[in-house]
Amino acid sequence: MKPFRSARFIRMGEWQEQSVAEVEAYVEGEQNPLSVSIAWDGTQYRAVRVLRNHANRELDWYDNDLHQAFEQVQAPSDRQEGKEWVLALLATDGLQARLEQEADLKRQAATNIRG
Repeated sequence: MKPFRSARFIRMGEWQEQSVAEVEAYVEGEQNPLSVSIAWDGTQYRAVRVLRNHANRELDWYDNDLHQAFEQVQAPSDRQEGKEWVLALLATDGLQARLEQEADLKRQAATNIRG
């Protein structure tokens, strides 16, 4: 498992009908970032989708069938290694605090809407 060089929260989204945080992460020794969808399962964070971002503005500004901008990447398959991988990602650049801040804002918005 290579260490993460940097990570940043992009936005909240949905993946297979569950709320996810979309994160961009750079891994040591690799040029293209990972696009990681992180979900909270009630007890811990887990990576539900990991893509390598090969997007290139010169090639991908239109619907280009000859270039695949995102490639599916396999997150560590071993349960413990996968947990450690996500924890290492969350520890990068204060990412976990940012995700918890987003969750708090979402809860506040839901409370304010209902009354």
